[in-house]
Parts: sequence; C-alpha cells; structure tokens
Amino acid sequence: MKIIDKMMYIFYIMSMKTSDDDSQKLAFISRSDKTPLDYNKDESRFFFGDLNVKTSKDVELVCVGNIKHAKDYVTDRFKFDYYGISFLMDGRIALDFDGKKTELTAGSIFAYAPYSKFSMKTVSPEGCRKYFIIFTGAGAEKLLAECNISIGVPKKILNINFIQNLLEQILDCNYFAHDTACILAIDLLKVVVKILKYDAAMNPEMANDSYYTFLKCKNFIQSNFQRVNFVYEIAQACHINESYLSRFFKKHAKISPLKFLTNLKINYAKNLLVHGGMSVKAAANEVGFHDSYHFSKVFKNVCGMSPKKYAEQKRKALAKKPVR
Repeated sequence: MKIIDKMMYIFYIMSMKTSDDDSQKLAFISRSDKTPLDYNKDESRFFFGDLNVKTSKDVELVCVGNIKHAKDYVTDRFKFDYYGISFLMDGRIALDFDGKKTELTAGSIFAYAPYSKFSMKTVSPEGCRKYFIIFTGAGAEKLLAECNISIGVPKKILNINFIQNLLEQILDCNYFAHDTACILAIDLLKVVVKILKYDAAMNPEMANDSYYTFLKCKNFIQSNFQRVNFVYEIAQACHINESYLSRFFKKHAKISPLKFLTNLKINYAKNLLVHGGMSVKAAANEVGFHDSYHFSKVFKNVCGMSPKKYAEQKRKALAKKPVR
C-alpha cells in the first residue's frame, strides 16, 4: 500500500502471482472521512494500462474508469503523480480548484496535472456518474493542449455521448490480451483527443444545461425504447419534470419525446416485419405493445397503412429485386 496524499489518496497494489503472470494490478481509490462509501462497485468499471510507467514515453495511459458516486462523495487530490481528465455524465459536482469554486453539471469536463490541488464533492441527491482518464508521459501536457483543455478550467462539450462510447470501448479492451489491450486503448484515446479538439469549433450556443439534459434523455430513449411506453417513465428515469422534458425535445429536436419514442418503435418493428419475418403480434410485443390492435393503429398513423399491408408490399418489392 502506497500513501500518496497524507491519507487522502491510497494506492491499493494487489499482487496476483500465478505461474503465467506476475503482473500487478493497481486500483485508484479516493478516500475521505466525509464519505460513507467510496464508490458503487457494481456500477463501476476500470481499465488499467501499463502500471510499470515509463515517463520517457510520449503519453502513457495509466487508467480509465467509469465510476458511480453517491451524494456527498468527496475527492481530494494533492501532489497526484499523474495528469487526468474527468467527464461528468450526470449529476452535479462542487469543484474547488485551489480556492476557486465552480459547480460542474452534466457534459462538463475538467483536467488536472501532478501539481494540481483540488477537491470535488457530489452534491446532487441522486449521486453522479463520471468517466476519467489518467495518463502520464513527456507529451501529457501537450495532449491536453490538443484537446483545447486548460488545467483547472472546466468546460462544456457537445459530443459527450460520442466520447462516452469511445471510453466504453477502452474499458472493453479488458477482453483482449494485456499488450494488445494497451495498444488499442492508446489508439482509442487518440480518437477521444480528436473529438475534443473539434468539439470546441462547434456551435457554442448549444453548450448549455438544457442541451445536455436533452442528450441524456435522448440517449436513454434510444437505449430503452423497446421497454418504455410512456413519457413519465422517461422523465422518472432521467430525473426531470415531464414538462421540461417536452420543452427540451421541442427546442433541440423539433419533436415531442413521445413522437421520438414512437418513431423508434415503429422503425424497429418495420425491420422485424420485413426482414425478421415476424407476425404483427410478435413484432408488436418486441417493441412494447402488448395489444396488437393498438400497435396496428399507431403503425397506421405513422406509416399510412397497416403493418400487415406494409410488410406485404416491402416483401414483394424485395422479391422483385435482381440477385447480384
């Protein structure tokens, strides 16, 4: 065990010695006597790079994490040995960077360096979820500059969901052999850097809390449209008032959340009917309609014809196409 910051930062070094592998796994866990629980282990994931860090390298990826913190979770850093970027996906965090206090909201990113002194406290009742990248090397500060990120200065980014997908792919590198995983993770990190670089050139008027709330809700609907049927379910899952949800969708997507949800269901059902060979009843059930009559009515309102007629027409059209 190596104490980094006077009992505030602890590196747990867990040696896992086997006949095939004498490598060490390093877990970064922030401790605070104000925090009842470090993090939700069931909802958190980590990827560890080369832990025998060679600072002679341009950039060395040390750790990437997706971590869920409860309310009042406190992170204190001082003389941390690495550079890092934190991405706040949801919730709110009170940041104190060397005496300058700021509140971070969804879509915010924040960078720090080995000489940074700061603390972060989760203040939202539902807790928060954040991703982080920890890295080192001679080119570490240059990498931050390429990302258009200044150390200690939070900023909003527009492509937060795109970056989330890339970070999840880095976490999935755990499924590869370690040497291969480290190479793939560095390649993915370079893509993250490019996205951050060009993010600043996009419309700055979109970088506000309503837009990030909209993106969060939109992402939830796209991931759960098969099981969600009502707007109130979306609002509850995203911790937002129904009227605000509708307002944000009309502002940023020019469509109501219900219509957005319905279109996803119907488009998916079209594919099941035509290419999956499903019956109307089976397709309806797959997209959350337990009443096939109601499904047919909604389908006709969207497509102008019944699901049965739509499937017959599309199958006939496909059958007439010459095979190449």
